[in-house]
Amino acid sequence: MTQHRSHHAISSLAALLMLLVFSVALLAVLLGGANVYERLTARDSQSYERRTAVQYLTTKVHQAQSGSAVTVASFGDGDSLVIAETIDGLPFHTQIYCHEGWLMELFTVAGANLTPHDGSKILPAEDFTVRQEGSLLHLTVAEQTFTLHLRGQEVAP
Repeated sequence: MTQHRSHHAISSLAALLMLLVFSVALLAVLLGGANVYERLTARDSQSYERRTAVQYLTTKVHQAQSGSAVTVASFGDGDSLVIAETIDGLPFHTQIYCHEGWLMELFTVAGANLTPHDGSKILPAEDFTVRQEGSLLHLTVAEQTFTLHLRGQEVAP
């Protein structure tokens, strides 16, 4: 009878040990999957921010009434893309710039004396640089560099 009890105890112990090994393996797989999911989500978020920033700036430049309405200026601590337009006979400016970790937009009557704090947050962005060479705009935002051609202007050779 004692041999039967010890055999039963060993069987129970083996089953319990197998359950423990299975649980540890399952936990390791779940933690690994959660880590992979977290990395993919972060990568997708960064990719979204980069693509959206590029598309936003491209659309703003292409919506300008003409290529000559787009200029580069200094605003706050960095570069600013300025798009001029006339609405009901009044001149307005849209300024796009980076301030405190955000790509910002400020739409005002031309000549208004506003500060970078007055703009609206568009997208998270640590840096924004813009440089104009003739009819080409070279922009860098959210670690993405691209070049746009200003509408209605000839490309310099």
